[in-house]
Amino acid sequence: MEEIPSSEVRRILKKIKEEYDVEDEILRTLEKDFRWFRNREGKIFLVKKEIFPLANQIKYHRFGLYFARIERGDKIRLSIEGSQIIGPYAKKNVIEIGYEELKKWLAGADLEKDGSGFVIIKSNNYFAGSGLAKNGKIKNYIPKERRITL
Repeated sequence: MEEIPSSEVRRILKKIKEEYDVEDEILRTLEKDFRWFRNREGKIFLVKKEIFPLANQIKYHRFGLYFARIERGDKIRLSIEGSQIIGPYAKKNVIEIGYEELKKWLAGADLEKDGSGFVIIKSNNYFAGSGLAKNGKIKNYIPKERRITL
């Protein structure tokens, strides 16, 4: 894992602002309170600055909270946890679904919904990850090991 330089963190936060219309104050908090890391697969992890010294004392192959991945050039695909952090503050690209659609989503099914680009999936007050909206469908990115069985 390598630490992401602050200039790149600011660029990522700028993309989050553009894609999800999140207020600057929330983004500044993410920049100020966390250290940002990327693994070999391009996944972005966040670590609270207060606990980083402890993580730095042990041998690790991966640590922190999986937050997002940069895909399709410079688009941000949020993890489930990333959607739960950003979702409550996002003012655009949030797709509301009902309970039955949520169950299908959590089981790994794509959704028949309109949208464009990466979107956050929300049901009531629960944020269930993100997907790629294109051609009337939202592609599901929930990992197989985290899917529910219907």
